[in-house]
Amino acid sequence: MPPSRVLVIDDEMSITDALRLILMDLGHHVDSAKNGSEAKEFLKGSPYDLVFTDLRLPDASGIDLLGLIKTNTPNTQVIVMTAHGSLDIAIDAIKDGAFYYIEKPFTPAQVTTLVGRALEFEAIKRENRSLKTALIGDGDEAPAKIIATSHDALRAAGLSNQKASYLRNLAEHALNGSVPIESLHELTDDEIIAALVQVKGIGRWSAQMFLMFRLGRPNVLPDLDLGVQKGIQTAYRMKKLPSPKKVLEVGAKWTPYRSMASWYMWRVLEMPPGTFKGPRPRAK
Repeated sequence: MPPSRVLVIDDEMSITDALRLILMDLGHHVDSAKNGSEAKEFLKGSPYDLVFTDLRLPDASGIDLLGLIKTNTPNTQVIVMTAHGSLDIAIDAIKDGAFYYIEKPFTPAQVTTLVGRALEFEAIKRENRSLKTALIGDGDEAPAKIIATSHDALRAAGLSNQKASYLRNLAEHALNGSVPIESLHELTDDEIIAALVQVKGIGRWSAQMFLMFRLGRPNVLPDLDLGVQKGIQTAYRMKKLPSPKKVLEVGAKWTPYRSMASWYMWRVLEMPPGTFKGPRPRAK
């Protein structure tokens, strides 16, 4: 992973120092601020690739700082830090543009994994922006320009043969209105999934990831996700990997916060072996 500029905002020195050590060990350049005022001064300089911010600061709200960052440097990825009991606020932060959240106390492995995902996500977005600028520019005319661009030109821009085909098919659906790009966020979860899976290359799992990480929908359970399946198997001490049907059965009681529960299932896999001991809990 190439070095990145990271800002850590937290009034707890133990948290700041721990993150600084972990991030510097990964090769990143790290600045730190103990309150909102200091953070705003740092943010006036060159854009950061990644920001960790506590949700509660002495003189500012982490949500307000998130809004400031996303307004001034929308390509900066933001990870919010939350204490136990404030996960509802963390979900709101994701809806407002945060990449993800991390709950205190955290482990170096959790930080390393999350940083890698955030920076990889931004790298993919950067490649997409470059592709869009090179081929079709910006604006509502993008789908039509994609259709007008030859397959060979899409391939020359770096897309694989399959991805070029998928991109063209998405543009076709956008043009005929079967995937209402501008109003997609106004649809229900099921309606969004039904619209997206019409596109070649987009399955139910991809649509669910879009709901969780792009739209911040709180009640999505990715039953096909292997990580969620393994997390349930571990947490509920199941002998076999649960089927998608079993995942939905177990997760029924997590409504209306199945997205949050899914995040916990992913985090279960980061915990030390033997963490889950004692009598096997009931899955129903």
